[in-house]
Amino acid sequence: MKTGILTFYYAHNYGAVLQAYALKTYLSQLGNEVYMIPYRNKGIQNRYPRKLKPLIAKKDLLYPSRWAKCIEEMRKTYNSRKDWAVQYEKFEDFISEQLLADQIPDWKSLVLDLDVIFFGSDQIWERRIVGESDFIYAGDFLTRAKKIGYAASCFSEETVFSEQMICHLKKFSMISVREHKLAQKLSGILNMPVEVVCDPVFLLEASDYDRLEVAEMTCHGYILFYFVSEDPELQMICEH
Repeated sequence: MKTGILTFYYAHNYGAVLQAYALKTYLSQLGNEVYMIPYRNKGIQNRYPRKLKPLIAKKDLLYPSRWAKCIEEMRKTYNSRKDWAVQYEKFEDFISEQLLADQIPDWKSLVLDLDVIFFGSDQIWERRIVGESDFIYAGDFLTRAKKIGYAASCFSEETVFSEQMICHLKKFSMISVREHKLAQKLSGILNMPVEVVCDPVFLLEASDYDRLEVAEMTCHGYILFYFVSEDPELQMICEH
């Protein structure tokens, strides 16, 4: 079966690329011919520029009281530019080799030839991320494929329940999400079962990730902690 995946595979963060890799790998293991649909939302793509730039608003330059903050931002950007460049290329290599190998570049042509499209995982229906005018991740394009929503997640659930979003989601054959509250609300509005499922990274066995490993690093006396947003309590626990 020719199967497509529509998600944020091009975002340069580990969660985005690994969930895309996991779902593509899992569906391939089931015997599907799987393609990552190469659509890129401009807003998301612009968050990961090839060249790191300081995040300074023009209005900040008008007020002397904010100049110290601007200088600090420029200093951090300058000191991080080389590491950013290395990280950027590594993400691009992974995306090219693991997600887009033997890929059809024209996504509009690709979706016309698919049997089924999986929308997700990730926060593909979050309007604050994709923008108010982009409904591609809700299936707003021409295709004969069956539409399946898999493991979508939202931090502001109300954005999913706009009239336009509901209109598109009603055309899906199946929908699953990560949050129980979101599943209950969507099920009632769409009048169809909405399942709660795990992130696709948990669909694979540990051995499926072994081939991604690079040379083993041995470090002693360190703790690596990684989180999406700053958490003072977690940081305090790690430091002590």
